[in-house]
Amino acid sequence: MTKTFLKILILLTGVCSIVIFTLWYSGEVVTEKELKTFGIVETTEVNISSKIAGRIASILVEEGDIVVPGRPVVLLEKKEMILEVEKAKAYKATIDEESKEKDAYIDEIKAMIQYYQANLISADANIEKALAILKEKKGEWQRAGDLLKKGIFTQSQYDISEARYKSAGAMLTYDKSQKKAIESQYFSARAQLRSAEASREVAVSKAKEADIAIGIAKVRLEDREIFSPIKGIVSMKVLEKGEYVSPGMIILTIQDMDRPWVRVDIDETGIGNVRINDPAAIKVLSLPSLTFSGRVFEIGNEGYFATERNVKGGRQDIKTFRVKVLIEKPEEGLLKTGMTAEVDFGR
Repeated sequence: MTKTFLKILILLTGVCSIVIFTLWYSGEVVTEKELKTFGIVETTEVNISSKIAGRIASILVEEGDIVVPGRPVVLLEKKEMILEVEKAKAYKATIDEESKEKDAYIDEIKAMIQYYQANLISADANIEKALAILKEKKGEWQRAGDLLKKGIFTQSQYDISEARYKSAGAMLTYDKSQKKAIESQYFSARAQLRSAEASREVAVSKAKEADIAIGIAKVRLEDREIFSPIKGIVSMKVLEKGEYVSPGMIILTIQDMDRPWVRVDIDETGIGNVRINDPAAIKVLSLPSLTFSGRVFEIGNEGYFATERNVKGGRQDIKTFRVKVLIEKPEEGLLKTGMTAEVDFGR
């Protein structure tokens, strides 16, 4: 009886050892109390690039340096950009001077129009006066004719009356011609005003374009200073001083080491035991004396590659799921992307 019990115990011990070895070899150890697995330290990577084209004047950091927002990490050459600003300002000054001249010209034309309007009023008054005189002189001339027939007026008196009538008619004709001349000048001035105002509108449009050009040139000058949007570590320097960059070309890569995590892959037999915000203990193999606290902040919804364990039992398609474990309170400068870490999900 005792020998049979010992044989059964040895057989069970062997089976358990095989299972544990298999699970450990696959990178994941599962017992009734815990789930341990290995993963890789990862971080958010930010590529630093330029918004504008230009030549690199200096790179103010080296790989491994810690950078913070608000401090430039790259400077582009500024000589050409300063010239662009000055050129845009000079063009704007020229346009402003032209606009002043056009304004003065418009004021002159408006004054001329007012002068012609006053002359037209005066011409109308002269015509009315001439019409009245003509009517009066016509009456006198007609009466002189009647008196001449009756022998009361002499021929000389009649001729004088007729001459006055014709003179009044000539004066009316002159006043009308004067009005036409003034009207011609008035309408010409109105046409000049429309042309001048249209020309000024063009100048105003050019002035706005010049303001935009100045703004763009100033923004380009500001954009020569390139900043990191995050606090992190320079993991890669792609370009060097003197090289020419185009918009979007990567110059540096920054890793956000304030919020690193460990990515682990847990197969579907154990993923059901992991929940968001579950605590975890993290040991980085290159820092064996330290244990970091962590918590689960992301669990993948889609299975990845299949493991092939227990093929004979028909379980060759067990999938793995991505889990991200945030490392809480990482010590600055210790952790690096790509480090191997052991994650212990305590249960």
